[in-house]
Amino acid sequence: MVWHDRTLSGPSLPRTIANTCTPPYDYCTFSHAQSFFATVCHPELRGRAEKSTVIPHELLQRFITLAPEFAAQWNSDQNCFREDDGTFTFHGVCAEFSHFYRDNFDVLSEPTLKDLYEFIERNLVKPVSDETPLDNALCTCFLENISSEPCGEAAKPLMGRKSREFFDRWHVGPPY
Repeated sequence: MVWHDRTLSGPSLPRTIANTCTPPYDYCTFSHAQSFFATVCHPELRGRAEKSTVIPHELLQRFITLAPEFAAQWNSDQNCFREDDGTFTFHGVCAEFSHFYRDNFDVLSEPTLKDLYEFIERNLVKPVSDETPLDNALCTCFLENISSEPCGEAAKPLMGRKSREFFDRWHVGPPY
């Protein structure tokens, strides 16, 4: 399922995005009919300001796929971002992954880092008024968390335009 940025020219695309999300279904969505309209009836819109709907479990799986060692940290009793009933949010996943990343960035492969920052860039939205829970979590609980760390400094060349723009507002360079 995809949604399109409302700044596209031409007829506006109807969409209803949930503004309140509760774990474990912390995601934004809209009807299948609107998705069909946006991607089939208007194929020229495909690839322009598209977003995949992602739920926190999928984000966690994405991070574990990129860095399998993260699974042990996520499942640890020390993880304060997972509720007793097992639920969690985008923000919790990003915050815990930022801790893992800070401690392990130097052993992550270049292709893994490239995939990570491409994923982040694809999921950041402009304008801010179209922000999603995933976008907000990636910015505030990952990029912001690493912005004053050596791992953040090392990641700057890997960041896309939107990631770097947000990161630079929080970045404090060396010495740390």
